[in-house]
Amino acid sequence: MLLRLLVTLHVVAAALYVGGSVFLELIFNPSQKFIPPSQASVIGQKVGRRFAVVAWTSLLVIGATGGAQFYMMGMMNRQFLSSRMGYWTLSMIALWVVLAINGAIMTLSLQPQLEGKLAPTVKPEDGVRKLAELTRASTRLDALTRINAVASILALAIGASLRYGGLF
Repeated sequence: MLLRLLVTLHVVAAALYVGGSVFLELIFNPSQKFIPPSQASVIGQKVGRRFAVVAWTSLLVIGATGGAQFYMMGMMNRQFLSSRMGYWTLSMIALWVVLAINGAIMTLSLQPQLEGKLAPTVKPEDGVRKLAELTRASTRLDALTRINAVASILALAIGASLRYGGLF
């Protein structure tokens, strides 16, 4: 009974994370190009903050329920870890770590940079420098969003294939 609950929570959290990542990459980010920059910035900040809550909650649930399943199903042994199934399970864990690291970079570094405002008495050269910083942060955020979409889809495919021993 507990294992079924863990699996259900794990799958729901993964669906929320993957769905959100794919939405950002395929729909939201491309749509931002058709909105005036000042409005796109505000919308991007609002969506980014809301998705950060969903993403971190999902990642924590995925990690906790995945770890509990790993333990409850007796997977913490050398024989399992050296098997084909163990290889794919460890691959999923590695992808989760990538998602968590990218999430930390986006949440703790890039989003605060993009939300910074210019002082009203800024010199023109400071404004140019700030615009260059914002552009770099935005480009990095887009790249990490793309990496997360691909990594989360791959993790989902691996997870779905585990029932059959892994991808190949």
